[in-house]
Amino acid sequence: MTSNNQSEVITHSDMRILFCTNSLGAPGGIEKVTIVKANAMADLPGTEVSVCFTDKGTYPQKTPHPVSPKVRVADLGVSFWDLYPLNIKNLLVTAPKKFMALRRALKRQIRDFSPDVVITTGSYEKFALATLSPRRITGHDAIKIREYHFNSKYRKFVGRSAVIRMAEWFEYRILGSMFDMNFLLTKEDLDANFKGRRRFDYMHNPCTYAAGDIPGMSDRKNTVVAVCRLVPEKNIDALLRIWSMTHAPGWRLMIVGDGSQLPFLKVMASELGIADSVDFEGYRSDVPEILRDCKVLASTSRHEGFGLNIVEAMAYGVVPISYTTEYGPREIIADDVNGVLVDYDDERQFAAKLTGLLSDASSIERLSEGAVARSRDFATDDIIKRWIEKYRSLLHRN
Repeated sequence: MTSNNQSEVITHSDMRILFCTNSLGAPGGIEKVTIVKANAMADLPGTEVSVCFTDKGTYPQKTPHPVSPKVRVADLGVSFWDLYPLNIKNLLVTAPKKFMALRRALKRQIRDFSPDVVITTGSYEKFALATLSPRRITGHDAIKIREYHFNSKYRKFVGRSAVIRMAEWFEYRILGSMFDMNFLLTKEDLDANFKGRRRFDYMHNPCTYAAGDIPGMSDRKNTVVAVCRLVPEKNIDALLRIWSMTHAPGWRLMIVGDGSQLPFLKVMASELGIADSVDFEGYRSDVPEILRDCKVLASTSRHEGFGLNIVEAMAYGVVPISYTTEYGPREIIADDVNGVLVDYDDERQFAAKLTGLLSDASSIERLSEGAVARSRDFATDDIIKRWIEKYRSLLHRN
């Protein structure tokens, strides 16, 4: 195929694309990325995009990212959030009824919208879509895609019981075989766990921020920032211990996010004697403005699907320092080129590298430039072009 033909394929898709997701009214990364991708695809000439969801949440009053008027939105009318906390009745009676109602609603959406591509972002709707055939419903060639918005081995951080091993077997062997393609978030995950598997591929998330002009380091505060939910998997207690070992006069640690661990973490900061240099900001809707005013981002997660917060920080010239967490950071950061990598779970090494970084203004400047350059590899337009190429290839293969 010539380069001219490639350009035609990726700028004029002539496709109807249906996203099926959990919610558009929840402040999560899946919701935000889904909206960004749907908006960008809807901007392609000849492309029609629809997003259907199960749980309404705060939609339409509040969404994690504005939804383009070009995107059709449909409420499937089947809520799953009210199943929790699970009990025997909900598990054995209510959940199966909801599944059948969701399956009927999703089938209607596919019939009415007649998509070429149907995508599940991996929540409750993935089970319903797995049992449906868009080709039979629409009467034309159509593919169904499963997107993973977490790494494939996240369960190992919960435990390795027989139930968990069975869940992994079902998800990757049975459910995975019911989709035309399953897309992981990183090549690292694909190579480590699905090498040679025909129905598995990967695609990075797009950077959801358009940074524009960004201030230089001299115009920013001496601030290290962490942006995440305050839950155990984000490992912010490790970051507090690291900060207590970091020698950084005049620097502050800002923690942006809310979650179940917030009270515990505040107490911990006091016990470590660092409360006077740590700011707990809670949930903030102005994260881009915060990033524009910080110099370094710290990531100590136990596991990641990708590490979108790292890419978004890099877009604003914020230098990332991160554990070599499975999976993502090693695929985003080149050590001492556009950020700093630390051996996973080595708090003393993290503190030593962070101390060295914060005391070297020239390194921060150099790494900041590298970070901005690297973030461009995740530009939304480029990622969307790759998605369209993948869809085209799968449709032609079928």
